[in-house]
Order: sequence, then C-alpha cells, then structure tokens
Amino acid sequence: MSTDAPPFLVNSPGRFPIIEDEPLFDADRHLSLEMPSGTITLDAFGYDESTIEQCPTDFAMTTPFSVLSPEGAKAMFEVGAAFRSVSTLTEGNPHAAYIKPRGSAYSSRFVRDLWSCTRLSEFFSDIVGIKLIPHPMPSAGAAFIFAPQDPARTNQGWHLDSVGFTCIIALNDPSELEGGAFQYYRGTGEEIAALIGVTKEELRTSVGQLGELPADNVVNVAYGRAGCGLLMQGNHILHRGEPLRASAPRTVFAMSYMVGDVKCPDVTNWREMSKWNSPTLRTEFVRHKAWRTKRLLEQLTIDLSLDDDASTYEKVIDLALAELAEAKNELER
Repeated sequence: MSTDAPPFLVNSPGRFPIIEDEPLFDADRHLSLEMPSGTITLDAFGYDESTIEQCPTDFAMTTPFSVLSPEGAKAMFEVGAAFRSVSTLTEGNPHAAYIKPRGSAYSSRFVRDLWSCTRLSEFFSDIVGIKLIPHPMPSAGAAFIFAPQDPARTNQGWHLDSVGFTCIIALNDPSELEGGAFQYYRGTGEEIAALIGVTKEELRTSVGQLGELPADNVVNVAYGRAGCGLLMQGNHILHRGEPLRASAPRTVFAMSYMVGDVKCPDVTNWREMSKWNSPTLRTEFVRHKAWRTKRLLEQLTIDLSLDDDASTYEKVIDLALAELAEAKNELER
C-alpha cells in the first residue's frame, strides 16, 4: 500500500500573505543532515510494554543533531522574520506564551519545500525505523515559534504535542540566550497527569497551563548551534521551551510528521488543533481524513488477497468508515 503524502494544495494569496523575494530552497546548500549520536526509547520514560505496543514504534526522541547548514539556518531565520511581519494569524490559545502564527507553509515556498523535502522525511524515517510523511495538515505541519519581547511572558508551559512526530530546530545561536533551552520531563503521561491532578486526556489540552514540575526529572537539551534540532514522538513526551531570563529573538521552527501506514491509529489531536487560528484548519482536517480513507480503500482493492478472510475486509471497511465519520461530523458541527 502506498504511503505517499497527499499533494500540497497552495491557497490563494488572499487567504495567506505571500512572502516576496525569499530564497529558493536548495537541499544541497540548506540541509546538513547528520545522524544523531543517540536515541531514547519510550521505556526509558517509564512507559510499560502494553502502552508501547499500542505505539507505532518504541522510539521516543533523539539527542540533538545537525539538520540545517549554517546557511540554511540563516535563511530560515530570515524567512521566519518576514513571515512574522506579514502574518496576523497569531496563536488563538490565550494561555500560550510564545507567538506561533499559522500558515507559514502557505506564505513561504521556502518553508513548504523544506518541510515537504523527501530527503528530509526519508532521513527521519531512517532514524525512527518506520515510514514517516509530512503531516497532511499544513497548518500543523510547519510552524515558527517566536519568543515575546517580555521575558516574563516566555513561560510557555509544559505540554504534549497534537501530532505524533515533530522535529524542533533552533534558528538562532543558543549560546546567545539566557535560558530558552528545550526541556523535557522524564516520566509517562499517566504519571504526570496524576502528579498535577488531571486526566491524561486533559494533559493534551494543557498548553500554557502547567507550571513548574519536580526539577529532578527535568532535562535541559543543549543544541550545539543554530540549525540543530531533535526529533521526538511528541505526543508522549512532555516538553517546553525554558523561560528566557533576558529578552532575545529566540526563534524555533517545528516540522510535524505522521506514520505513513494508515493502519496505525491517527493520533492527531483535533480537539486541541480546532482552537488554532487558521482559516483553512477545518478543511485541512477533513482532507486529512479523506486521504486516510483513500489509503484504506486502496488496501481493500490492491493489497488484500481474494483468499483473505472476510473479517479482514470488514476491519478495513470499519476503519475507513470511522475516518469518514470524523470528517463528516466536523463539517456538520
């Protein structure tokens, strides 16, 4: 069964402002991919075997590694500044401290070509050990994250991602920041939820609302330079950007991916995403579900044997109908 991502649909300039005079993305110049020195598995966070078996992989996260060349990091930083200056679609969640305008993949061809670069998704797939594709929802797939000018406003809060896999790339020199490191908490979602007195489901809607956690389990990640990043299964890893202690133009770029095999459950957290400020988000979600349905139907007509048991066909049909039902329910809401 094909696991290719759906083709990107470029919206009209009237919906999203287009960045003019930006550089053209060149993978040979702007990428500098080096395998991470190590990876961490979910069991190291305390997840048990039964929970891990429900995940597409036991991979949790990497150590920092080179993603962009210095030229690529500089270009992305400048594109981010240009996007921030033209976009009015700021984060809709009033609890969110960092500034996260949506739609950079529509406004910037450079962003779109980087995020959808096959070389990049294949590289990430090699790290994780399963096929990853760019997340089919562009408003979720590519996002700049900017620090507000007031350092007191930079306490982003601990959170879980609304997608399965995310690459977080630093676009400015980490050595020039006071604070602002990427931090993660060593523990399971269930442990953290119990610690702060919420359900695990509520933990996925807690962006900006969680304060300090026991320092013994907090890990600061040291990025070596601008252009370095890490890859994680972020819906299982509680993380945040460390609050800044002095004003700085801290800029991060996040790219989101999902498992290409649609037999794996969709962990896209629409309940949280539906709060985001993007005029195309709802139709992106419906298109995302339609793509998953199409892939499931291809399995029925291409991959399954005529000798397969009827229950095998029934299972795939049920999965396809469930995907369409989610899309239809959202359109009727």
